[in-house]
Amino acid sequence: MYADYTYYTDTFCGTKITTEAEYNHLAIYADAFLDNATMHNIDTTKPYMDKVKTAECALCEQMQTEIKQNDGEASIVASESVGNHSVTYAVQAKTSEDYTRSNYALVRMLLSGTGLLYGGMHYGRLER
Repeated sequence: MYADYTYYTDTFCGTKITTEAEYNHLAIYADAFLDNATMHNIDTTKPYMDKVKTAECALCEQMQTEIKQNDGEASIVASESVGNHSVTYAVQAKTSEDYTRSNYALVRMLLSGTGLLYGGMHYGRLER
């Protein structure tokens, strides 16, 4: 885990995830996503780690929202009437590809300029 719950609440100022246990659970998947997106090139001693931690926190929140949408908890109001009160909710059928695209867009935005998203060969990286 790149960022702990204290970082999420104190530095990232996150409020959507209310328990440490839920954050830790989501962070497992966020870390796997980040490792995949960066081809396992994250070095925890580098100065870009604040960006990586921020990306993890943002991914955790986004993943939580995705889970709630799939469970029907985060419904979007399509229309609402006042007389005799009527509310219509929009049905948003999203695929796993939609969620993956939005997660990659978030990671690209937050990790741009770090060099972590470069897919080519880094000079001097043959020591692996």
